[in-house]
Amino acid sequence: MNTILIVIIVLTVLYLIGRYSSKNINTSSTITGATNSQIDSLLRRANEKIITKDFKGAVAITDKVLLLQPNNYDALVCRANSLEALNFNLDAIEDYEKAISIDSSDGNTLGLLGLTYRKIGDIENSQKYLKLSVDKGMKLYEMNYNMFVTASDTMKQAYAQRGNIPENHKRRNPNDFVDNLSSLGLVSD
Repeated sequence: MNTILIVIIVLTVLYLIGRYSSKNINTSSTITGATNSQIDSLLRRANEKIITKDFKGAVAITDKVLLLQPNNYDALVCRANSLEALNFNLDAIEDYEKAISIDSSDGNTLGLLGLTYRKIGDIENSQKYLKLSVDKGMKLYEMNYNMFVTASDTMKQAYAQRGNIPENHKRRNPNDFVDNLSSLGLVSD
């Protein structure tokens, strides 16, 4: 199961690299001085951190991007992927949902949200988002969706109980994830 999750995360990172290089990024900054090229550089660094499994580093970098551009779709998805890998599932769900509110056409993000809901034992929302993902042509999530469709009520309850443990419902402390932006000139020393 962990291997499947890692493959999904790597595929998502590769997808995001292609997506943000070809998509206009929201340029309304809350902090002045950041250029699109600096934001692109930060997002590339965050995706590199995910590939090397430095999920805390990826969260730290995307935290900075989201301070600059709170509605940056790619940063939200990148941070959600990292938070989910670190088992901060509730925070990941919030980021996935915010990303979907910005762009609901991405079947991969819908599927990842469905899998994260499954991790916390919320079978109803898991099925909902996995179905939306499959409807958007994401065959990758079809097996997970079909598993719920064919599962008995007893099996669904077992999934819900397995996900309903404190370890799957923890929240992060944002101060635990630090990245130094001064080298990019975004923060004065």
